[in-house]
Amino acid sequence: LNSIGVNIKPEKISYSQAFNDYGDIDILKVDFEQLKNIASGLGLTNDFLFIEDLQMLLFTHLIEPKLKHIPVCFIYDYPKSQSALAKTNGDIALRFELYLNGIEIANGYDELQDPETYRQRFIKENNKRKLMDKKICSIDYDFLSKIQNIIPQCSGVAIGIDRLLSQIK
Repeated sequence: LNSIGVNIKPEKISYSQAFNDYGDIDILKVDFEQLKNIASGLGLTNDFLFIEDLQMLLFTHLIEPKLKHIPVCFIYDYPKSQSALAKTNGDIALRFELYLNGIEIANGYDELQDPETYRQRFIKENNKRKLMDKKICSIDYDFLSKIQNIIPQCSGVAIGIDRLLSQIK
């Protein structure tokens, strides 16, 4: 961040703390029906089949606008349902997002390396796609057979270059 002229100490807020602070919601304990009611109360659609999609909608409408007032902010410890490719610690994904003035700049996570967990997640995602009448994606068993031996312990960060450039003053 210093290399692009951002010399402000970042705030670090967990996903659940952000919902507690900015939405008065215990996001890791609230059930799907309660979230639907919250969305309806905000005038948002609640026509979702999966809780993670509704959580994402509420994050963009309740949390992200509040982040505009924080120059540099890391949101971390997303629910595991919000990160298909990250390692987890219980129900929490080892994932973060970086926001500059409320704009998501980067998304990073600790890379999952367990082929069986990948396989289970792919199956779960395909089951969701089936319920939504979307095309089923074939599972890449060649990838699964090699993932454990090819990729060392690692993490990755995707950066939105256009978003980053828009924040450089």
